[in-house]
Amino acid sequence: NKVEVNTVFGSGTIVVDPNVPAKLHVSAAFAGARMPDGNTISFGDYNWKSDSLRDTIPYLDIEASVVFGGLDIRNK
Repeated sequence: NKVEVNTVFGSGTIVVDPNVPAKLHVSAAFAGARMPDGNTISFGDYNWKSDSLRDTIPYLDIEASVVFGGLDIRNK
């Protein structure tokens, strides 16, 4: 399943369950995006994968963009 999240001139939170296989791609510009692993980006792209992700099983694919805002992505 693919999910798209856009945050522009605002803030948002995404809570991911570490038991659910997930892949996350975040694009940021003039922003602050905090990843579940503790990394933060302001410009550019970042990829994160849950520990439960395996190539042989379906997974949640999250595509997130944040511009002039903040996005907090954390584990449940």
